[in-house]
Amino acid sequence: MKFPETDIVTDIRFAVETTELATALGVCRPLLDEFGAVAVEIERANPESPRTGFLASLFFTCSVAEGETIEQAMRRAVRPAIVKYRLNDENLEIHGDPDRRGFASLRFQKLKVDDYVLFRVVAERGGQETRAPTSVARADSTPREETDIIARVHLRLPVADLNTALDRCLPLVASIGASVIQVVSSRPAGLPEEFCEVALLSATPAIDGEAAEPGLRRVATKLAGQLGLDPDAFEIRGTGDVLIGAIENATWNSGAEQPVEALYVRVDDDPLYQD
Repeated sequence: MKFPETDIVTDIRFAVETTELATALGVCRPLLDEFGAVAVEIERANPESPRTGFLASLFFTCSVAEGETIEQAMRRAVRPAIVKYRLNDENLEIHGDPDRRGFASLRFQKLKVDDYVLFRVVAERGGQETRAPTSVARADSTPREETDIIARVHLRLPVADLNTALDRCLPLVASIGASVIQVVSSRPAGLPEEFCEVALLSATPAIDGEAAEPGLRRVATKLAGQLGLDPDAFEIRGTGDVLIGAIENATWNSGAEQPVEALYVRVDDDPLYQD
């Protein structure tokens, strides 16, 4: 996810120890409104990691004020989290040069809050990817394999509100077994052409003995049927060890019930992650 370079982006990250997506969403929804979040990511935790249940990141932004340094803006950006969670602003650490892609983080012990555990508060400038490539878990929480096929589905929903966008995409999340949901409000509410961009990621086991390209085609064809995409539009991009299968919707319609823009598949990694 990328944000305007003129913005300071604050990311608060927490864990919800539940096996139910609905429960994790129930924790996230009021926080989206409270912080005025412009983006959210919810992912099923890797079963082999120390954390269980779901992990969530909420992103909210502020602009750099006139006469304000980037470091000062970062300190102001994390203030809502400091106030809500009663953290010590003296524990804000600046890493690197804020004017040269440095970032700020709050140092604190993981904090149990109601039904979730807060473990990270970070602020950084926009214009760069705010998250490392996501490790996509299987929907059934069985251990991942390096041969798993990762699918990324892109939708554009004609709403600006994150909670409304989540409601719209949940049936598709269940249908395709998505374990990662990313939603970004790409226009402030009230302005023309407001919308939310949604990415849904899922992991599908490979079939024993199956080569990469047939596996990508198999998964893409199955998902295309669920998404209303044309499987004959499937194409392979890349060479060697990095092959990406793609189906892009030339007849994309924002008014459709599930306005899918594109589907991408890749072995092991997020299809849009570049080393």
